[in-house]
Amino acid sequence: MKKYLILAAILAVGSVVHAADLKIGIVNMDKIFREFYKTEEAKKNIEAAQTEAQDALKEKLDVFNKNRDAILELDKELAKEELSQETKEKKAKERNEKAEEYRRMEREIIEFRNARLKALQDQAKRMRDELVQEIRKAVDERIKSKQFDIVFDRSGMSANGVEVVLYSRASDDFSEEVIKDLNGNRPKPTPTPEPTATPKPAPGASPSPTPDFGGKINF
Repeated sequence: MKKYLILAAILAVGSVVHAADLKIGIVNMDKIFREFYKTEEAKKNIEAAQTEAQDALKEKLDVFNKNRDAILELDKELAKEELSQETKEKKAKERNEKAEEYRRMEREIIEFRNARLKALQDQAKRMRDELVQEIRKAVDERIKSKQFDIVFDRSGMSANGVEVVLYSRASDDFSEEVIKDLNGNRPKPTPTPEPTATPKPAPGASPSPTPDFGGKINF
Protein backbone atom coordinates (compact mmCIF):
# COMPACT_ATOMS: atom_id res chain seq x y z
CA MET A 1 0.00 0.00 0.00
CA LYS A 2 2.84 2.33 0.91
CA LYS A 3 4.50 1.60 -2.44
CA TYR A 4 1.36 2.69 -4.30
CA LEU A 5 1.14 5.93 -2.28
CA ILE A 6 4.73 6.78 -3.12
CA LEU A 7 4.07 6.04 -6.82
CA ALA A 8 0.96 8.28 -6.80
CA ALA A 9 2.93 11.10 -5.17
CA ILE A 10 5.63 10.83 -7.82
CA LEU A 11 3.04 10.93 -10.61
CA ALA A 12 1.33 13.94 -9.00
CA VAL A 13 4.59 15.86 -8.79
CA GLY A 14 5.34 14.98 -12.40
CA SER A 15 1.91 16.22 -13.45
CA VAL A 16 2.43 19.54 -11.66
CA VAL A 17 5.81 20.02 -13.33
CA HIS A 18 4.34 19.13 -16.71
CA ALA A 19 1.39 21.53 -16.17
CA ALA A 20 3.81 24.31 -15.36
CA ASP A 21 5.29 23.92 -18.84
CA LEU A 22 1.90 24.32 -20.51
CA LYS A 23 0.96 27.64 -22.07
CA ILE A 24 -2.67 28.29 -21.18
CA GLY A 25 -4.86 30.91 -22.81
CA ILE A 26 -8.29 32.30 -21.92
CA VAL A 27 -10.95 33.50 -24.30
CA ASN A 28 -14.50 34.81 -23.80
CA MET A 29 -16.51 33.46 -26.72
CA ASP A 30 -19.71 35.17 -25.58
CA LYS A 31 -18.02 38.58 -25.49
CA ILE A 32 -16.44 38.02 -28.91
CA PHE A 33 -19.78 36.98 -30.41
CA ARG A 34 -21.54 40.05 -29.01
CA GLU A 35 -18.86 42.52 -30.13
CA PHE A 36 -18.30 41.06 -33.60
CA TYR A 37 -19.78 43.61 -36.02
CA LYS A 38 -21.38 40.90 -38.16
CA THR A 39 -23.45 39.76 -35.16
CA GLU A 40 -25.28 43.09 -35.05
CA GLU A 41 -25.80 42.98 -38.82
CA ALA A 42 -27.24 39.47 -38.60
CA LYS A 43 -29.50 40.52 -35.73
CA LYS A 44 -30.87 43.41 -37.81
CA ASN A 45 -31.49 41.08 -40.76
CA ILE A 46 -33.44 38.69 -38.53
CA GLU A 47 -35.48 41.54 -37.04
CA ALA A 48 -36.27 42.86 -40.54
CA ALA A 49 -37.36 39.41 -41.69
CA GLN A 50 -39.56 39.04 -38.61
CA THR A 51 -41.14 42.46 -39.21
CA GLU A 52 -41.87 41.49 -42.81
CA ALA A 53 -43.49 38.26 -41.64
CA GLN A 54 -45.55 40.14 -39.04
CA ASP A 55 -46.80 42.56 -41.71
CA ALA A 56 -47.82 39.68 -43.96
CA LEU A 57 -49.57 38.00 -41.03
CA LYS A 58 -51.36 41.23 -40.15
CA GLU A 59 -52.76 41.49 -43.68
CA LYS A 60 -54.15 37.97 -43.40
CA LEU A 61 -55.59 38.69 -39.96
CA ASP A 62 -57.29 41.85 -41.21
CA VAL A 63 -59.15 39.88 -43.88
CA PHE A 64 -59.87 37.14 -41.36
CA ASN A 65 -61.35 39.58 -38.84
CA LYS A 66 -63.48 41.29 -41.49
CA ASN A 67 -64.92 37.92 -42.40
CA ARG A 68 -65.64 37.22 -38.73
CA ASP A 69 -67.41 40.58 -38.37
CA ALA A 70 -69.49 39.81 -41.46
CA ILE A 71 -70.57 36.50 -39.91
CA LEU A 72 -71.58 38.23 -36.68
CA GLU A 73 -73.57 40.79 -38.64
CA LEU A 74 -75.38 38.02 -40.53
CA ASP A 75 -76.21 36.35 -37.21
CA LYS A 76 -77.89 39.57 -36.11
CA GLU A 77 -79.82 39.74 -39.38
CA LEU A 78 -80.97 36.14 -39.09
CA ALA A 79 -82.26 36.82 -35.57
CA LYS A 80 -84.78 39.38 -36.89
CA GLU A 81 -88.30 37.97 -36.86
CA GLU A 82 -89.57 40.29 -39.60
CA LEU A 83 -87.34 38.67 -42.26
CA SER A 84 -89.14 36.65 -44.90
CA GLN A 85 -88.39 32.96 -45.26
CA GLU A 86 -86.73 33.55 -48.62
CA THR A 87 -84.47 36.26 -47.20
CA LYS A 88 -83.57 34.09 -44.20
CA GLU A 89 -82.59 31.20 -46.46
CA LYS A 90 -80.48 33.49 -48.61
CA LYS A 91 -78.67 35.02 -45.61
CA ALA A 92 -78.25 31.59 -44.00
CA LYS A 93 -76.58 30.31 -47.17
CA GLU A 94 -74.32 33.37 -47.24
CA ARG A 95 -73.50 32.88 -43.59
CA ASN A 96 -72.56 29.20 -44.13
CA GLU A 97 -70.27 30.14 -47.03
CA LYS A 98 -68.51 32.79 -44.94
CA ALA A 99 -68.20 30.37 -42.02
CA GLU A 100 -66.54 27.81 -44.30
CA GLU A 101 -64.20 30.52 -45.59
CA TYR A 102 -63.52 31.57 -41.99
CA ARG A 103 -62.43 28.04 -41.04
CA ARG A 104 -60.26 27.76 -44.15
CA MET A 105 -58.56 31.07 -43.42
CA GLU A 106 -58.00 30.07 -39.82
CA ARG A 107 -56.14 26.94 -40.95
CA GLU A 108 -54.09 28.95 -43.45
CA ILE A 109 -53.10 31.54 -40.84
CA ILE A 110 -51.95 28.85 -38.40
CA GLU A 111 -49.94 27.11 -41.12
CA PHE A 112 -48.47 30.43 -42.30
CA ARG A 113 -47.45 31.45 -38.77
CA ASN A 114 -45.83 28.09 -38.02
CA ALA A 115 -44.03 27.92 -41.37
CA ARG A 116 -42.64 31.47 -41.17
CA LEU A 117 -41.64 31.05 -37.52
CA LYS A 118 -39.70 27.87 -38.33
CA ALA A 119 -38.09 29.57 -41.34
CA LEU A 120 -36.96 32.46 -39.13
CA GLN A 121 -35.62 30.11 -36.47
CA ASP A 122 -33.71 28.12 -39.11
CA GLN A 123 -32.34 31.34 -40.61
CA ALA A 124 -31.19 32.59 -37.19
CA LYS A 125 -29.50 29.28 -36.40
CA ARG A 126 -27.76 29.19 -39.77
CA MET A 127 -26.46 32.74 -39.31
CA ARG A 128 -25.29 31.98 -35.76
CA ASP A 129 -23.47 28.87 -36.93
CA GLU A 130 -21.72 30.83 -39.69
CA LEU A 131 -20.64 33.54 -37.23
CA VAL A 132 -19.36 31.01 -34.71
CA GLN A 133 -17.41 29.27 -37.46
CA GLU A 134 -15.79 32.56 -38.47
CA ILE A 135 -15.01 33.38 -34.83
CA ARG A 136 -13.48 29.94 -34.26
CA LYS A 137 -11.23 30.46 -37.26
CA ALA A 138 -9.99 33.78 -35.84
CA VAL A 139 -9.47 32.20 -32.40
CA ASP A 140 -7.56 29.27 -33.92
CA GLU A 141 -5.25 31.64 -35.78
CA ARG A 142 -4.44 33.47 -32.54
CA ILE A 143 -3.89 30.16 -30.75
CA LYS A 144 -1.36 29.13 -33.40
CA SER A 145 0.45 32.48 -33.37
CA LYS A 146 0.66 32.51 -29.57
CA GLN A 147 1.43 28.78 -29.41
CA PHE A 148 -1.05 27.99 -26.66
CA ASP A 149 -1.25 24.39 -25.45
CA ILE A 150 -4.69 24.75 -23.86
CA VAL A 151 -7.37 27.44 -24.23
CA PHE A 152 -10.41 27.78 -21.96
CA ASP A 153 -13.63 29.66 -22.68
CA ARG A 154 -14.32 31.79 -19.61
CA SER A 155 -17.98 32.24 -20.66
CA GLY A 156 -18.55 28.48 -20.53
CA MET A 157 -20.63 26.96 -17.75
CA SER A 158 -20.38 23.54 -16.14
CA ALA A 159 -23.27 21.09 -15.85
CA ASN A 160 -23.90 22.50 -12.35
CA GLY A 161 -24.24 26.06 -13.62
CA VAL A 162 -20.82 27.12 -12.29
CA GLU A 163 -18.26 28.97 -14.38
CA VAL A 164 -15.67 26.62 -15.85
CA VAL A 165 -12.96 29.25 -15.34
CA LEU A 166 -13.26 30.74 -11.85
CA TYR A 167 -10.16 32.90 -12.10
CA SER A 168 -7.52 33.85 -14.64
CA ARG A 169 -5.02 36.62 -15.07
CA ALA A 170 -6.08 39.40 -17.41
CA SER A 171 -2.89 38.86 -19.41
CA ASP A 172 -4.04 35.32 -20.25
CA ASP A 173 -7.23 36.57 -21.94
CA PHE A 174 -6.76 37.31 -25.65
CA SER A 175 -10.44 38.01 -26.45
CA GLU A 176 -9.81 41.67 -27.32
CA GLU A 177 -7.16 40.65 -29.83
CA VAL A 178 -9.61 38.29 -31.55
CA ILE A 179 -12.30 41.01 -31.62
CA LYS A 180 -9.78 43.41 -33.18
CA ASP A 181 -8.92 40.81 -35.82
CA LEU A 182 -12.58 40.17 -36.66
CA ASN A 183 -13.55 43.85 -36.81
CA GLY A 184 -10.43 44.92 -38.68
CA ASN A 185 -12.14 44.72 -42.08
CA ARG A 186 -15.40 46.29 -40.93
CA PRO A 187 -16.82 48.41 -43.77
CA LYS A 188 -17.49 52.07 -43.16
CA PRO A 189 -21.08 52.75 -42.05
CA THR A 190 -23.38 54.22 -44.69
CA PRO A 191 -25.65 57.13 -43.70
CA THR A 192 -29.17 55.95 -42.92
CA PRO A 193 -32.21 58.00 -43.96
CA GLU A 194 -34.27 59.59 -41.24
CA PRO A 195 -37.18 57.39 -40.18
CA THR A 196 -40.61 58.35 -41.48
CA ALA A 197 -42.91 59.62 -38.76
CA THR A 198 -45.66 57.14 -37.93
CA PRO A 199 -49.11 58.75 -38.24
CA LYS A 200 -50.95 59.00 -34.95
CA PRO A 201 -54.33 57.28 -34.65
CA ALA A 202 -57.43 59.44 -34.69
CA PRO A 203 -58.74 60.57 -31.27
CA GLY A 204 -60.64 57.74 -29.65
CA ALA A 205 -59.38 55.16 -32.13
CA SER A 206 -57.48 52.12 -30.90
CA PRO A 207 -54.12 51.45 -32.52
CA SER A 208 -53.91 48.31 -34.64
CA PRO A 209 -52.53 45.47 -32.51
CA THR A 210 -49.30 43.81 -33.52
CA PRO A 211 -50.05 40.25 -34.61
CA ASP A 212 -48.78 37.51 -32.34
CA PHE A 213 -45.98 35.79 -34.24
CA GLY A 214 -45.03 33.32 -31.55
CA GLY A 215 -42.58 35.58 -29.74
CA LYS A 216 -39.37 37.34 -30.71
CA ILE A 217 -36.65 35.41 -32.48
CA ASN A 218 -33.68 35.60 -30.13
CA PHE A 219 -30.28 35.95 -31.74
